[in-house]
Amino acid sequence: MTPGTVSVQFADGSTSTGLLLTADGDVLTAGHCCVGPNRQATIRLPDGRVADATTRGVDRSRNLGLLKISTPGPWPAIDMPAGGDLPRNLIYFGIGYSKGSTPGDPPLSFVADPKNHERHSREWQGVVRHFYVLPYGGYYIWGATAGMLMNFQAFLRA
Repeated sequence: MTPGTVSVQFADGSTSTGLLLTADGDVLTAGHCCVGPNRQATIRLPDGRVADATTRGVDRSRNLGLLKISTPGPWPAIDMPAGGDLPRNLIYFGIGYSKGSTPGDPPLSFVADPKNHERHSREWQGVVRHFYVLPYGGYYIWGATAGMLMNFQAFLRA
């Protein structure tokens, strides 16, 4: 996990991951998590620092949200090429851990191996629901996160 990858926790208990875009505290995250402007949040960095932030806005068509850290920095921004110099013929994919990566987290080789992919079901409120699961170390990566990882793995193998 890079120093510029952060965990975002909102006052209602919802969480997301984000990327520190600038040293003065601009954080990019999922728009559906931000909901709208002026929402309070707490940013947690991999080095253990904690900072206050406020949502600035949402681009719903791209599901992007922007927060601004109000706690004085500087902050470890991710290293990105300037001027949009990213090649357009490549796929960019990021994985973040909301509580930071630890030695017990599954390696990418585990996530990418279809033998580790499962589909489970449970009954909830009288309806059987199906979801994807990657069991690892007594824990589960499940639901939408597991589905996205499985779809990404299938795309890479195609």
